[in-house]
Amino acid sequence: RPRIEVDPVTSGEPRGTPVGNDKIIVLPFQYLASGEDDYIADGMTELLTSRLAVLKGVYVISRTTSMHFKDAKVTVADVADLTGAHWVVEGSILQSGNRIQVVVQLIDARTDAHIWADDYIRDIGDSLQLQNEIVKKVAGAIRVRLGAEAEDFETAPSLAPDIMRRYMRGRHELSRRTVDALRLAVDCFTEVCDAAPDFAGAWASRAEARYMLCHYGILQVQDAAPACRSDIEHALSLDPDQGIGLTCRAALRFMLERDYAGAERDLQRVLELLPGYSIALLVMANVCAAQEKLEDAEAWMNHALVVNPLDVGINMNVGDHNILQGRYEDAVAALDKALELMPDHRPSALRKCWAIALAGRHEDATSELAALGPLDERDWPWFEYAALVAGAGGRGEAADRYYGSMQELDAHDFVPPWSLARAAAAAGHANDAVRWLEKTVAAGSTSLPFINVTPAFEKLRSRPDFKKLLA
Repeated sequence: RPRIEVDPVTSGEPRGTPVGNDKIIVLPFQYLASGEDDYIADGMTELLTSRLAVLKGVYVISRTTSMHFKDAKVTVADVADLTGAHWVVEGSILQSGNRIQVVVQLIDARTDAHIWADDYIRDIGDSLQLQNEIVKKVAGAIRVRLGAEAEDFETAPSLAPDIMRRYMRGRHELSRRTVDALRLAVDCFTEVCDAAPDFAGAWASRAEARYMLCHYGILQVQDAAPACRSDIEHALSLDPDQGIGLTCRAALRFMLERDYAGAERDLQRVLELLPGYSIALLVMANVCAAQEKLEDAEAWMNHALVVNPLDVGINMNVGDHNILQGRYEDAVAALDKALELMPDHRPSALRKCWAIALAGRHEDATSELAALGPLDERDWPWFEYAALVAGAGGRGEAADRYYGSMQELDAHDFVPPWSLARAAAAAGHANDAVRWLEKTVAAGSTSLPFINVTPAFEKLRSRPDFKKLLA
């Protein structure tokens, strides 16, 4: 099979990407007022990026890639070189009380020509409707050149100024993806849900934040999943085509229920509405990978890279997918790309050590892992990958020692049973590995769909008790 391209800009279009689609990026809006409300500019950037995604025939580069250029001294040509963007939207915000002045311009990155510009003065509570107006103007400006089509928008809800600020603050915190930020995002969205119960975006966003806390292992799945489902269903009852809500429901169906058909239906609908929604593209790639449809997974992952080339999570997931496909050196290259974007990203660094070991470079893997070192004696992710690296190198005693350290930690602090299962398998304790996997099934885990494709459990696949876990 063709390999996944890890650099879609310098290596040409990834395979599986439709030919002829131009790309547009919304650069981080500048906040021209003093004070601590600069998250409003970030919120405006995200809202406009999300709204532009309805355009047909245009790839909208994701906000996470866009935010790499915040406060950076780069030219439009630099942005085009780094992202492959053909069109650039720039803007600024000046706030006075509850009124905002928004200045927006559209630039052709190929010629540096200013195609369109306008300024708007609105109440901050009308920010959602303002996005619709801007998108229509952008669509009109590029339609002749691209044939892009703007959907007919329904009137967007108007929120009280303080509630719009809380929503923007919640989206800002959610985008940071740290545990503390996600918890704060949940609090922000709860305030918005209470104050504006008919606003579907707040319910869907709270579900997204809670799902991320589950995925990080902070919230127990059996405790948080019912609340996530309730928020999602409420959001979709208000707006059946709410993109975040449909994507979250697809993720729950895929990760927790292994309802692949239901997940695919939701994702197909999202991608009809928002063709460049990178999170939906990533979940679709994972759904295909879990079903061992590896070429389809590769194509969806390539799409995600096109719209989000500078996102550390997407590049890390390219590494994950290459590991699943047995392309270990390609995985190392993808994880190196993730670490270029964020040098201190430990999840990528730990995965890279395992990929190096799986590629047969055991001394290199051991050396890199030792250089990382555990953060402290409770750093179970490091011990997990230390066991995986040792197991891949045939060092059973070392793998057993790291597995033992994880068991000791689990006696006092929670260690995910999935991680204990991987370490047990690496140490050659097949019975323990199956026992931990049974606990994983009972508790629920966002990793379970990959049980039959990860190399961590390759030696267990012929066991009847392992096959029962797949039923």
